[in-house]
Amino acid sequence: MRSFYISNRRASTPASPASKGGIPRNTGRRERLRYRDMIWAFHSESHGLLLEASVAACNGKMGWSDARALGISIWTTSVETLKIQIENIARNEYMVDRDPTACSLFYFALGKVKLVHSLWRQAAWHKEQGLMLKFLSNDFSEHRWKTAALKNAYALLGKRRFEYAAAFFLLGQSLKDAVNVCIKQLGDFQTAIAIARVVEQSNEGPVFLDILQNTVLPTAFKDGNRWLASWAFWLLHKRDLSVRVLVTPLQDLVSALDIQVTDIGEPHYDDPSLALLFSQLRSKTLQAAKGTSEISGSSEFNFVLQIARVFCRMGCHVLALDLVRSWEFDRPAPLLINGDYQAEGSKDDISPPSPTTSRRSRFAFEPGLRRRSSIMIDMDIMSLPPTRTASPERVGPKVPPVIQEEVIKDEGDFFARKAGLGNLMKSAKQDVKVPEFDMNAFF
Repeated sequence: MRSFYISNRRASTPASPASKGGIPRNTGRRERLRYRDMIWAFHSESHGLLLEASVAACNGKMGWSDARALGISIWTTSVETLKIQIENIARNEYMVDRDPTACSLFYFALGKVKLVHSLWRQAAWHKEQGLMLKFLSNDFSEHRWKTAALKNAYALLGKRRFEYAAAFFLLGQSLKDAVNVCIKQLGDFQTAIAIARVVEQSNEGPVFLDILQNTVLPTAFKDGNRWLASWAFWLLHKRDLSVRVLVTPLQDLVSALDIQVTDIGEPHYDDPSLALLFSQLRSKTLQAAKGTSEISGSSEFNFVLQIARVFCRMGCHVLALDLVRSWEFDRPAPLLINGDYQAEGSKDDISPPSPTTSRRSRFAFEPGLRRRSSIMIDMDIMSLPPTRTASPERVGPKVPPVIQEEVIKDEGDFFARKAGLGNLMKSAKQDVKVPEFDMNAFF
């Protein structure tokens, strides 16, 4: 956070004393952090420390331009924390010029209409003070005043006062229209995300999810930004796609989406951090592990080789060697062929050897993942497809079963243990011979 502001400050100062201050160095200035850094902050478990560092980097006076540059609305997961920070931002925006119009959008999102009314009382210098004092004294829970606020919002759109128009849409309790103004007129989906989460007081609100589905995802695919797409899928509870989008070609994922993606940009494969994020997320939740099992071995193999090439171009040959040496490819689960399970490496297996072997599309919970005590169950286990077809019944005369005294071997239960989450309990079924009860033993 602090390095972002330091680099921007240096980029805006004269190059050197020898230049005599003639040519300002503005070419290296960045408007915001990279989405990569924001997504790492989102998956962090130290949001409190990150927020404190962000406020300290702004010298304790964070405005909305600072919050947008740092991606506060993207990586802050707690709605209550976001509301507190938005209120601080609104106060700081007002204190710059003591202009109530600069903070109305955020205060209206928080539902503090009376506070804005009191701020207008102190703005005697503003030419709109009289009109706003009279208008804000009304009860906006009534339908007539909601309609009046919406009419004023459309009038402000005609005057190209877009941010103030969005504020009046919130005053008229039309969150959807306010969000559309932020996205289409202001071109700022971060502002739309912030006010949607604050107004709906949830990360599951319909307007917020609509922003992710119809704005963030198309933008991510258009720019080829895998980081942003992974974040959107994660919040949409499509965490299998959140993992797959880091590795799989973007064109292959378009068919799995519920939205129309007309333009797909050049994917960003030249970032070694993608491999690190993929390794961190692929077994974090049950749904993410399912998405990992749906990635073909050849795609993952090519992905690792590409990241290794990037390391070599960066001069980090040791890191490239360590990556290809230590990368763990999840073993494919046994395949279901003609109703029977086939073990890996059997002579009847016609599949090519690893890493070109494709994992099953059906999810099987591997023993290594079953041992993880920290994995989060984020999907309905009972809704998983069956991992094995029922055995056919034998046609013919019934033969009474013969009880054998030999010990049952564990090999017959091997595939039941690997068959998937729905068949885990099969491994607990064992035939136990019960001795016959004899009353004569007591006499």
